Amino acid sequence: MDRGLYRGRDLGGKRNTHLSGKRRDLGPVPTSPVRPIFGLTAELLLQPALVASFLQEVLRTCLEARPNPAHLALARWEREGRLGAVITQNIDTLHERAGSRELIKLHASIDRLRCTDCGFRQGFDEHQLRGWLAALTVSRQPRRQLWRALRQILTPCPYCGGRRRPEVVLFGDTLAAEAWQAAGRSASRCDLFLIIETSGLVYPAAHLPDLARKAGARLMEIGLHPSSYTPKWISTSREGQARSWTSWIASSVDPRSGRMENGAENGLDIGKAFV
Repeated sequence: MDRGLYRGRDLGGKRNTHLSGKRRDLGPVPTSPVRPIFGLTAELLLQPALVASFLQEVLRTCLEARPNPAHLALARWEREGRLGAVITQNIDTLHERAGSRELIKLHASIDRLRCTDCGFRQGFDEHQLRGWLAALTVSRQPRRQLWRALRQILTPCPYCGGRRRPEVVLFGDTLAAEAWQAAGRSASRCDLFLIIETSGLVYPAAHLPDLARKAGARLMEIGLHPSSYTPKWISTSREGQARSWTSWIASSVDPRSGRMENGAENGLDIGKAFV
C-alpha cells in the first residue's frame, strides 16, 4: 500500500502485494531464480550496522504509519463477505490495525521474534517496539556497543534459551511452509484475484497470480506502474494509488447484486469474486 513504508532491498525489503481469494496441497515452497547466499542471520554476523540501520528504518516507518483507505476497504470487504483473504508481503501491522482477519503474511511481521531453535514466536506491543527503536539508535557507535543494543532486543528464548531473530522473511531466508500453503489455497479458490501495487518480481509470491489464473480466476491489477504481469495475463489494469482505486471499486459495486454499476468493467461480478 502507498504508505511511504520502507521498500529498500539491501536486506531483502519487499514490496507489498494484496491478493484476494481462497486449493489443494501445493508441495514445497518454490525457490527464487536468483537466490542470495546470506540471510538475516549471516548479515547480523557480517554487517551488524547494516542490519541495525535496516531495522531502525523499518520500525520508524511502521510505527508512524496508519492504515489508509485501501487497508480499510479491504477489511470492510472481508466483513461483508466479498473478500476471501488478503495475501501480503508487507511486514507492518497496518492490515491488522485496519481490521483484516483473514490475513496471510508471506514475509511474517516486524513486531514478532522467532526462536531459531524451538520455533517459539512472541509478539510485542507498540511501547516495546519503540524501545527497540531507541536501542537501535546506535548505528554510528562502535561495533561492541552496537552488538550490545542488538542483544538487548534479541533476548534468549524464554522457553528453551535459544537464539531469537526478527520473524521477518528476507532474501536468503526460507518462506514459512504454512503461509505459502495458505496463500496457494486462497489463490486457487478465488474468482477474482486483485493485485495491488506489486512489481511481480519477488518469488515465490510472484507465482500466485499464475496459480489463480490457471484455476480460472480473473486478474485485476491496481498500481502506479505496470508490473511483470501486465502484458501477459491482466484482464483489467488501473493506474493509480491503491487508496483511490479501492474506493472507486467499492463505490461502484451494487451491494445487492454484487455487480459493477453503470456497466463498469463489463459487469465484473465483484460479489462472486470476493466470496
